[in-house]
Amino acid sequence: MEETDLPKPSEISNTEKERALAAYLTVFATTAIGLPLPFLNFFAALAYHYFIRKTSPFVSFHSYQSLISQFIISIFNGVTVVWTVTNLIHDGFNNVYYSFLILTVILNLTYFIISFVAALMAYKGKIFYFLFFGRLAFERGYRSYNDRNRADLNTPPS
Repeated sequence: MEETDLPKPSEISNTEKERALAAYLTVFATTAIGLPLPFLNFFAALAYHYFIRKTSPFVSFHSYQSLISQFIISIFNGVTVVWTVTNLIHDGFNNVYYSFLILTVILNLTYFIISFVAALMAYKGKIFYFLFFGRLAFERGYRSYNDRNRADLNTPPS
């Protein structure tokens, strides 16, 4: 990846900060509706990312990081929902299920806390890297934005 000069928080516009904040808030906005439908949060984050990713590298980074993390959490939540329904039908609750359920609850609580912290950092114009995929999101967000020809950003297609 090329060297990228990160903007100082004071150089990031309020609109960019609000858009980056909103990327993390998709999990909170759709959680109440999405509890029985675990991938609803992921699709909300995916839609938000594709609509907002071209505005700036700062926003692209935060929306991509939120998207990746929401995908991982959605997989755990989806497995838990399917396993719960299967167990209800067959009366097959066991210790492995309860262990996975506890793991999923802990991951969700941790993700909510980390998303809240990341949202606050984004609103302050700072970058908060998630443990396993923060670097991937950074490279994707800043590289894909910097690789584009900036002269073509606001011109209609030919």
